[in-house]
Amino acid sequence: MQAMTKEQAVKYLKGDGVRCPFCESSRLKRRRYTVIIDERAYKRVVCKDCRRKWYDGYTLNSVWDSQDGTDFMYDDGKAD
Repeated sequence: MQAMTKEQAVKYLKGDGVRCPFCESSRLKRRRYTVIIDERAYKRVVCKDCRRKWYDGYTLNSVWDSQDGTDFMYDDGKAD
């Protein structure tokens, strides 16, 4: 099996991660748990059709106040 190419990764990310970067299937399964390493969080994804596996990476960019519902986002060094 070949590794994911940059073009496949970009297409997957631009498509909001809803289709397999290898076979274009929408039948993806994400693990229930999230692994946190340093400043990033990862979730394993498996395509139910082609059986390829990869990890989605997440970074903290917002915080939501559970008391009043205020949402603060951080983007490119600027906080809302």
